[in-house]
Amino acid sequence: MDSSVEVTLAELKNVGLASLTLSLMKQTKFDEQTVSSLKDLKERREVLEEHNLDGAQVVVHREGNIALNTELQQNNGNPNPTMLLRSQQEQVPRMRQITELYVPPEIPPIPSLRDVFLTCRRSRPFERQLTESDVRDGLCRLSIAKKHAQNFVLPMLNPDENLQNGVGVTIYDINGSTFNMILRIWASKFYVLTGGWNSFKKAHGLQELRDFVTLWTFRHSSTGKLCFAIMHRSSPLSQTPTRRTRRSKRLKEN
Repeated sequence: MDSSVEVTLAELKNVGLASLTLSLMKQTKFDEQTVSSLKDLKERREVLEEHNLDGAQVVVHREGNIALNTELQQNNGNPNPTMLLRSQQEQVPRMRQITELYVPPEIPPIPSLRDVFLTCRRSRPFERQLTESDVRDGLCRLSIAKKHAQNFVLPMLNPDENLQNGVGVTIYDINGSTFNMILRIWASKFYVLTGGWNSFKKAHGLQELRDFVTLWTFRHSSTGKLCFAIMHRSSPLSQTPTRRTRRSKRLKEN
């Protein structure tokens, strides 16, 4: 035997027992408590690897939240709200799964527009996550991604409508309330809804990252005017900035 490879009898015995245990586990049906315990151990291990922490420092709660023991001790053994919120913000995979599973309806759930949408020209809905610039009071605009504008907005324009000059549009919210805005293109590449966006944002308490807005573009069947229906949804786990937001924050810090 090569002198550089030293295998003791005890090590061989442990390897054999481990192999036998793993082979038996494939045929074992665990109860709910055991499955839950194994999931907790898995999540605990992932947190340890990600943050390079000692095992005694981490507590995994049933809700899937994670807190440090020191935080728990300072709060009489109860999960610290700040720490739990921080843990929710770090659950990126779960947030992405929630976002990807959402499919907006073809027709907005606005009773006053139900008959209008049955006969009007309309586009398919699209969704975007609000960024810091979308909710900043000084900018007063909702940006629309270029691909969304090209696929769902521009086809709804009439030949005489020029986005360089701005096109007046009517916005409907989930309650059927209307807001007057202007659809524009800035610097030949940035599509925005401006004008009354701040009023819409404040009326619905929209926040960056947490909130997603779904937009439907349509021509009102009675007036022919270009309109949007905008519905928002909030996800408390969606506190993860996009790549662009991270970059802008780094530039501010520098």
